[in-house]
Amino acid sequence: MQQLHSLNNLAVKVAFDGDKGAPNPKGGSAVCDCQSYRMKPIVTQKPQIGFGGGCHWCTEAIFASLRGVKRVRQGWIASTLEEAGTFSEAVIVTFDEKTISLETLIEIHLHTHNATSNHVFRKKYRSAIYTFGDAQERKARSTLYQLQKGFDKPLVTRVYPFGRFKENSERYLNYYHKNPHLPFCQTRIEPKLKILFDKYAEYAIVAAKKD
Repeated sequence: MQQLHSLNNLAVKVAFDGDKGAPNPKGGSAVCDCQSYRMKPIVTQKPQIGFGGGCHWCTEAIFASLRGVKRVRQGWIASTLEEAGTFSEAVIVTFDEKTISLETLIEIHLHTHNATSNHVFRKKYRSAIYTFGDAQERKARSTLYQLQKGFDKPLVTRVYPFGRFKENSERYLNYYHKNPHLPFCQTRIEPKLKILFDKYAEYAIVAAKKD
């Protein structure tokens, strides 16, 4: 399989939506170091939106590969609502609305993780859109309703108001960017990037290399 690379030293990380923990390159499963979580305030002049679905490594890789995305912060998000008040793996995406719309970001999110599967690990990998403000929440709900028409099965993705964010440890950031040749990156992350490049080429920073 040909390797896919990001431009301009974008931070990209790998993951997948499987029911098992994400393997680490040395074997076994990657275990997040809770001692190294860092709670940070989120201050930006650009709009931002939170996405959760599969492992946050994969979600980060997808959104870091899009034109108009200014920053991707990878970690855990909890909502202000009790039903989603526990931390679940997710990213916060800061974006330029003139280049890529909120609707497009949501559509890409739905098509790059298993948004119709309510598997037993959904608490850890909550399929969610975390909104910042009432207007964004209304737009996200409306977009989700419209996009449901493109799926045969009901979407399990839910819209929640953003509550809190914890950033991952530095050693787990930029995994795909740092290790693109590892078998895990090739077999788990690149197929998702291929979906992105094939279906949303006009928004992708890098196109898949051809044989």
